Formats: sequence, C-alpha cells, structure tokens
Amino acid sequence: MREWRPATIRQVRAALRHVYSQENFGEQYPLAIGVLTCLDRAKGAGRKARLPLRTSAKKLKRVPKDKSQSLLVELLHESSSAYAEPLAAYIIATETVGLRPGEWLQAWIERDMQTGQPTLVVRNEKTTNGRGNGDIRRIHLSGIASVEMEAIYSLVKFFEGMSEADGCRAISGMSKLLWRCCKRLWPTEKKSIS
Repeated sequence: MREWRPATIRQVRAALRHVYSQENFGEQYPLAIGVLTCLDRAKGAGRKARLPLRTSAKKLKRVPKDKSQSLLVELLHESSSAYAEPLAAYIIATETVGLRPGEWLQAWIERDMQTGQPTLVVRNEKTTNGRGNGDIRRIHLSGIASVEMEAIYSLVKFFEGMSEADGCRAISGMSKLLWRCCKRLWPTEKKSIS
C-alpha cells in the first residue's frame, strides 16, 4: 500500500470527522464514535516533524550600535581568549569596510600611487557567474577615523602570512568566541550576532 501524503491524510480525516459528526450517525454506528476519537487523538499523524529554524533565520540581519559596543567591551576587558583582540578588530573593521569573513584572509594594504592614501586591496569572493566587480576590489581608506584604521591594519596583520587552513581555523575560532560572548551577554535572545 502506498503511503499517503500529509495533505491527503488531513483531508480524509476532515471528511470522516464531518461524516461521523452528522446527527444520529453515532447512534446508528457506535464504532464511528471510536473512530472519531482516534482521529482526534492522532491529530498530528501524517504530518512531518517540524524542522528547527535554519541558521540564517536565527541570525540578526544588522547589529545595533549598543550591542556592538557591549560586545567590544566584553571582548577587550572580560575575555581571555587568544581570539578576543582579533575578533574586536574584526567587528570594528567589518563595520567600517564591510568585507566578508573569507575576504580578510587575502587582504592587503597599499598606497594609492596618485593620492598617497592607503587602499585596502581585497580578493573578491563573489566573482562566480559574472557576479561582483571583478577579481579584486580596492577600498580607499581616506577619511576613516584612527580607531577604525588601527583595527583594519591590525586585522590585515593578523591574517598576513597565514595559510588558508590556518586562516579558516582562526575565523572558526573567532566565530565560536563570538557565539559564547553573545550567549553570555544576552542569554535569552532568540537571534544571535554571527
């Protein structure tokens, strides 16, 4: 016998409930009351188990400034992890220039030949199928405050010379530290910073 789809089971259950609940049907067919009771008990029968929310649904789409500040204080003053300072630099630098995590692995700073201003050079991760703005992006860093510049330089130096595997391990370690800090600061929050 083929299995019925959940929608079919729901429709059959509703039809039987309707027929069995008609006037005098239970008196004429006493077994119908038992079947109706079983149908009501098996309300979830045939229904797929509900999947947990996907991870993207559990992530904040933007980080409010007050949460960002609380997180930086937690990292710089409370955490003893080796990834605390790089993660703090990552948060500040990413808020400033908006790079993806993997783009920091192959980022470097050079001086613009015409203006002499520092430029962040990044291998663009979104270059497949004609997406993105080419293989390399250049982000001019003129007019950026000293705290943000220091974070950008610090992060570029942190990843400098790392192999891709080591860089991925470092990003994973920072991600885990971020999760632990968020759970410590906001234990009841449903959505998290990632």
